[in-house]
Amino acid sequence: MQEIGTVDVNVEYLIKDNEGNIIIKNSETLGIETKISFLREFNLPLDINPEKYMLYVKLTYNGEIASASAWFSVTELFMPFSEITVSAWSWLLTVIVILIIILILIILHEIRKMKKQIKKLGKIDENTLVKEKLIKTKRR
Repeated sequence: MQEIGTVDVNVEYLIKDNEGNIIIKNSETLGIETKISFLREFNLPLDINPEKYMLYVKLTYNGEIASASAWFSVTELFMPFSEITVSAWSWLLTVIVILIIILILIILHEIRKMKKQIKKLGKIDENTLVKEKLIKTKRR
């Protein structure tokens, strides 16, 4: 590149599997003045097979083409929030919510039962509560 100033370079990225199937295809135009070094991250599909893949980069400028490629390996990764895990968390959250609702209903039922007993008893003193077996007697 011998022009002075910033020039636009088209950069095309391809990630292919062993059979030549394109997994990711992306391109962008970069403004380059002299030298350039950059880093790109790619989000691979969650269902990608653990095997070797080819990263192919092609630069086009003024009708000239430059390219480079490199092999890389994908290994099995631990993905804590994969679809199965999200499904399990969703199921667990549903069970917890149901249990909380049941607990709240039991507490409300017991409060209602206590209110009915308090109305029925009228004036409340310690002897009445012991008689109705709502509290135990004090041991002396």
